Amino acid sequence: VSGVEQVCAALEKRGIVSAFSVSPVESVELCSALMAAGFKKTGRMPGHLLVRGERQDAFLWSRKLADPE
Repeated sequence: VSGVEQVCAALEKRGIVSAFSVSPVESVELCSALMAAGFKKTGRMPGHLLVRGERQDAFLWSRKLADPE
């Protein structure tokens, strides 16, 4: 969670207003970390990721970092 928050803070300093991430649906740890860092689940993409040679569904996550000027 700390690492995700540090990346988001660095992006915000550069004037980036939104951040996006993708995670495997079955990765409870990564999904939990993104939620704890303020990301919201904004979509599900069937068969989007190739994990160990098999297609898996993915969640799309987003977080608003700042208001655009």
